[in-house]
Amino acid sequence: MSLSVSTNYLLQSPALLAQQHERRATWMNVAAKVAFAATLAIALATTSVFILGLTLTGATPLLLMGSVLATPLLMIGSGMAAKESAKAAKLAQDEKEIGLALEEFKALDQDQFSMVCSQLSIDPNSAYSNEEFDILVARLAYWSKQAKATHEKANRHLYSDYPESEIQKVDASNAALELTSSLRYETRDVGFRILENEAIPAMLQSALILQVLRDTAQAAHLEAIGKLYPKSIGVRLSELLFDKNDTYMTFHDTTRPPLTREEIINLFYNGVPALQQRMFA
Repeated sequence: MSLSVSTNYLLQSPALLAQQHERRATWMNVAAKVAFAATLAIALATTSVFILGLTLTGATPLLLMGSVLATPLLMIGSGMAAKESAKAAKLAQDEKEIGLALEEFKALDQDQFSMVCSQLSIDPNSAYSNEEFDILVARLAYWSKQAKATHEKANRHLYSDYPESEIQKVDASNAALELTSSLRYETRDVGFRILENEAIPAMLQSALILQVLRDTAQAAHLEAIGKLYPKSIGVRLSELLFDKNDTYMTFHDTTRPPLTREEIINLFYNGVPALQQRMFA
């Protein structure tokens, strides 16, 4: 998920965007595998030369040396391509889910439609076309649902002594799970990462889309108003302990107080409009 997308992107068909992201995921996956295969081939060739004591002539030594020097770049490129592939695959899945939400929204009768608009404090007679309006509301519904689901998942780790993966292993084997300090830390760390990198961004994404729904001239770039500061468990706890600092978002307008994690969560659960108003007031 990206908080830095254009209004034009938000208005595009989720089905078409899913196809685009899937194609990118496929190409990036191929690139990652090609780069990895090239790295492996260079390693095997170099090892063979030294083990077999082969004598290279002509331009071959230079080509081999160039290949060896390029190996780190190929390894880095393979890793980056793999990450891009995973990112594109996640975006494709998001768009597929938004597509399902879109179909559900289109199936609402007039009373249900009016109720949704009233709950979100949005004008059903928007300047957007019917299709564009439906897509934006579907995106809002999806990211609001994602925010709640990932927040609940984060809390299960933050307030439990066992990672879900370990609990599943214990359930499968009926064995006792030994509680260790490292396991506690691992569990909290997973919860922090989900909260900082998934749940809170999804909350902000919901508010961002609501702002676009309310103001058709609003650009969908969060960076236009401020900057986000997701942090690791070590940094966050250190700042909370020594500086009482829980800042998650600052505004370019320095007269506005920053948003803390706790404030973002509380405003979101008071209703997306509350968070939207605080962010874009």
